[in-house]
Amino acid sequence: MKQVEQHIADTRATLDRATRTNATEQASDINPLRQSLDGDLARARMTQKVLLARVAPLSSQIEEFRREIASLERSTAAYTDLVREVRTLEENYQLYSRKWEESRIADALDRQKIANVTVVEQPEIPSEPVHRSRILPIGTFLLGFCLILFAAVLTGLHGQELHTPHAIFEASGIQVLATVPETRRQR
Repeated sequence: MKQVEQHIADTRATLDRATRTNATEQASDINPLRQSLDGDLARARMTQKVLLARVAPLSSQIEEFRREIASLERSTAAYTDLVREVRTLEENYQLYSRKWEESRIADALDRQKIANVTVVEQPEIPSEPVHRSRILPIGTFLLGFCLILFAAVLTGLHGQELHTPHAIFEASGIQVLATVPETRRQR
């Protein structure tokens, strides 16, 4: 109970202090939001005046730059034409000087009665080696086969013919039991 009475006493003391202080309210005719907006407006108007003052010189510079660009574009086209013409003339000069040199050499060869030789295509070093090892065994086999066939034909044409049973026995070592006579056709 003492606690409740103490609590009530504290609450009353706080209430008395609150009622003793006077709340004063001051009112003025100056609106801070309005003042802030007016300041922003004044700064924006000054910035606008500064920017408008810069527009005229910048516009004249832009026009001057546009005239210079147009002039450069005309000059660039003429320059490109001149570069193309110079390149064509250089190529023609190289061609004519090469033809003149070839003609001079051909005339000198004609005077000395030497035949003209023309290189149609410049020799090139292959980028990859040619593997002839695949071709070599096949070529060797075909060459060997042809040589064997040629040797067989020559041996057959000029070789020893076995006409008698005794020649057959001597060539093979086998006894001949019978022979069949060959009958030749006569026309």
